[in-house]
Amino acid sequence: MKFVFAIVLFFISALSLLAQRSYIIDVNNGLTTNNLTDLFLDHQDNLWIASYHGLMKHEGGRIKHFDKVGKNADNISSLEMHSVIEDKCGNIWFATTGGVDMLNPNTNIIEHIYLKSPYNGSTFIGYIYWICQDDEEFIWVSTDIGAFKIDNVSHFVEKISESKDEHGMPHQYLNYTGGVSTTKGLWMSTNGGLTYYEYATKTFYHNYHNPDDKLAFCFAKKDKSLKSDLRMDDAGKLWFVHDGSYLASYDVKTDKIDTFKMTFPLGTWSCCKSLAIDKYNNVWIGTRHGGIFVFDQKQKAFTHYMYKGINSLIPSNYIHSIEADKYGYVYVSTNNGLAIIDYYNHSIRERILSDDPRFLDLRFESGDISYDEIRQLVYIPFYNYGYIEYNIKRDSFASHELTQFKKGTPLLMAEEGKMMIAYKNNMFGFNAAKNEINERDKRLSPKLDSIKGDIISYTKIKENEYILKKNKGQIIHLQGDSMYIFKGSGFKPNMNFSKNGKDIWYISKDVNLMLYQVQSHKTIKYDLQDHLSKSNFNFSNPRHLCDDGSNIWITGQTGVLKYDYHKDKLETYSVVEGLSHGFTFSVAADQNNDIWVASLGGIDKYDKKSNRFVNIVPIHDIGYMAAFGHVLLTKDGKLIFHLGNKLYILDPNTTSLIEPQSLLSFSEISVNGKYYYQNDRKLSELSSKENNISLSYSLRDFINPERVNYSYRINNGRWVDNSNNTSIHLTSLNHGDYSIQIQAINSKGIASNTILTNFSILAPYYQRPWFYALTSLVLAALIYFYYKNKIRDIELKNQIAIQMAELKSKALRAQMNPHFLFNSLNTIQECIVTEKVEMAYDYLSIFSKFLRKVLNYSESNFITFSEELDLMDLYIKIESLRFTHKVSLTTHVDDSIDLDAELIPPMLLQPFIENAIRHGLRTREEGKAIWINLSSNADDIKIDIIDNGIGIRQAELSKRHSNFSHDYESKGIEISTQRLKGLCQNYQEVKIENAFVDETYPGTRVHISIPKIYENQPKA
Repeated sequence: MKFVFAIVLFFISALSLLAQRSYIIDVNNGLTTNNLTDLFLDHQDNLWIASYHGLMKHEGGRIKHFDKVGKNADNISSLEMHSVIEDKCGNIWFATTGGVDMLNPNTNIIEHIYLKSPYNGSTFIGYIYWICQDDEEFIWVSTDIGAFKIDNVSHFVEKISESKDEHGMPHQYLNYTGGVSTTKGLWMSTNGGLTYYEYATKTFYHNYHNPDDKLAFCFAKKDKSLKSDLRMDDAGKLWFVHDGSYLASYDVKTDKIDTFKMTFPLGTWSCCKSLAIDKYNNVWIGTRHGGIFVFDQKQKAFTHYMYKGINSLIPSNYIHSIEADKYGYVYVSTNNGLAIIDYYNHSIRERILSDDPRFLDLRFESGDISYDEIRQLVYIPFYNYGYIEYNIKRDSFASHELTQFKKGTPLLMAEEGKMMIAYKNNMFGFNAAKNEINERDKRLSPKLDSIKGDIISYTKIKENEYILKKNKGQIIHLQGDSMYIFKGSGFKPNMNFSKNGKDIWYISKDVNLMLYQVQSHKTIKYDLQDHLSKSNFNFSNPRHLCDDGSNIWITGQTGVLKYDYHKDKLETYSVVEGLSHGFTFSVAADQNNDIWVASLGGIDKYDKKSNRFVNIVPIHDIGYMAAFGHVLLTKDGKLIFHLGNKLYILDPNTTSLIEPQSLLSFSEISVNGKYYYQNDRKLSELSSKENNISLSYSLRDFINPERVNYSYRINNGRWVDNSNNTSIHLTSLNHGDYSIQIQAINSKGIASNTILTNFSILAPYYQRPWFYALTSLVLAALIYFYYKNKIRDIELKNQIAIQMAELKSKALRAQMNPHFLFNSLNTIQECIVTEKVEMAYDYLSIFSKFLRKVLNYSESNFITFSEELDLMDLYIKIESLRFTHKVSLTTHVDDSIDLDAELIPPMLLQPFIENAIRHGLRTREEGKAIWINLSSNADDIKIDIIDNGIGIRQAELSKRHSNFSHDYESKGIEISTQRLKGLCQNYQEVKIENAFVDETYPGTRVHISIPKIYENQPKA
């Protein structure tokens, strides 16, 4: 019984193997690297790909790259990333070696989340292994130093403690894709075993905290390192790999555990097992260096796949991640690209013939492929002295050389179990086992030897009656010893039996359709060229033809012809009618009289309802020489196509044209070349200058995106064919309302949903009614305001003169404030009382000079810089005499400044110097100093007043705690500021900042800029 069961499993696995097809996407298809790490399908069926070279978004029609590194909102944190997910708000989270990033797909803005290391003084986080979201919408992150929990709204980060109780997890980090969220809690695969976090109680359950003795947490007793992904199937079972080689399932509801032994090949890593659950609840296990296991839950059996060169399901044995979609496709990321596996498509088998270069030189391949029904062998002849034999039962290939051939195509045939081969202008018996030709076993009439050329097509009508064609165009009817010859077209086998099996259709030398009646030996001509000239269709190089009972189908290099010989009607088909390529060659009618065509784009089926072709087998790597391939129909109804270096075996009865409708959506919208927004958001009201609109869109077709055909229309006008272009650029649009609709037809002829965007472009302001009314009002107002401005200018000049006079008076009063006068007189009085007569004389002399100069300068708008500096020197000397330690004044003047020629308003600098002495230098005992630096450019003089006092911040604190008023000082600075505004229209505020003289006394810098004024300018 066990033996029978093993045999059944073997055949199930063999049948499964025959069904697989995979599509490899690598750097040649738009990836930035083949080294991929993680995959995720978002809610719009976009495929997000994490890699060692950044993040990629595969939208079906194009691949968008995020590979610029930085900390701003346009860049990712690091190129190396290991995990990518979509949260419930549609944001994309991805883990990089530089941190956790969150991408908003609607705005393309990236937010960087900072994870703080628990180690004091350390910034080390290490690898970030996976990210997941629980049902409370918290984001969980696993790193080398432990797990973190991030609030999805506030982005507050909480470190999850490593704890052997209910307050934390038993081990510091989790495994790749190690989280499964349920409505009540989060299951996690950790290096300390399975762990469960309950939302309601915020409690952790694991090996060390297992009050209910759940079997799930007992794994850790045997295998504390569950180094695999964690997935849940539709039945609520958790799946993971434990103890290195067992696939385990845990039923959460019943607390039941099942394990299944796997045998890994040598060299397989014992960690990093990636898991996925496909549409049929089968479990996929990806390994590092060990390929893929597929576990069939119904059969409780594994199927193992390794990369072994040609006809392999995967491009590498080093599997990073696996993802399965709702349509049955499985996506596998490896270190050698992305594989999209059509695992359950039992209707199509694709097989590569050989990787032997001797059998890949298709320049010399020709002749029909043939099929041995008894042995179930397909023979594919090659011009370079050999043939390839494909065994359908064993799904194996064998290549054979034929050294007897020096030239010619070995047309190999099986007739009633006996082998024949075309050789020396005739057909001979062939011993396949010994690979020998029996020249004594000549099968056809010796008369055929006189007609030169290789036999490229051969059909037996009945005993001693044959139809064959040679590569020089001759079609020969052998009937016993009689031979009838008529000229066909070229070296291609473009002849075919009629549906009734009595007559022969063929293409004549002048490229017209001919019918040869076998019994009467008559020919009937159907003038294709007349029909073609009327339809204006340039048809060339006919290759194959077939009869479906009403129509003759003919392939050629520009499309397909369908000629209805009952109605004498011709129809033409090209890529516009759904053909995947215009260069067509093989054509066949299956047992249901459905038409199948092979072209450089793949294999297409004719859909009678829509009268167009639908692509069934897309082929990306097909070349020109595949056009010499052929097709045959087996007795059990299968079609075998030969295209270049591949065979395709199709079962027409199970090949379905119905596919889930692919989703078409906007990718990006830009206005005037600037990113606007994307996805479901719509344009609204735009200005007249925003009239260059670019719309990018994409159909979710990962398998065959280049075969998708897009069309659009504007304001319900005619549909415009946009070919395979995934964007529309509308430039210089006029103002008005716009409605743009876009639709797509995928490679199988299935129409997508229609997407729509509406927007309005406003008319320019000068074309609006209010503008004309406003213009009239403005013209009337201009005349009125012209005269009013004249009067106002005169009044303004008088007002400015009065204000300047008042400012002068205020400046003088502010600068000669009572405190300054009383303090100076008190100092002189003190010197006299204390009998410091000499000092009193000096003070009185300096004070009187200062007063005279101030009074003299009060009558002038400007004085020279030399006079202003002398005045400030006297002021500092007066202030210095009042204190124990003097204040030194140092002046530095650039050579470009003439102090006696350039002017400044009098006493402009005094309030700033007074402020420096009273607040900056007041508490300093020794070394009090003030520097005045003058520099210039073409238009302005720059003045810097620097002291070595206590600095801005300390001075402000001193002011707050002092008992005397400082109003007069602030007023002095305010008046000086107003004078500067009156002097310079482009005046900028006075800058006061720390001078950074030294640490104890940082000092203060006052920066003033005034325009250059010279002696010859009016002063009044």
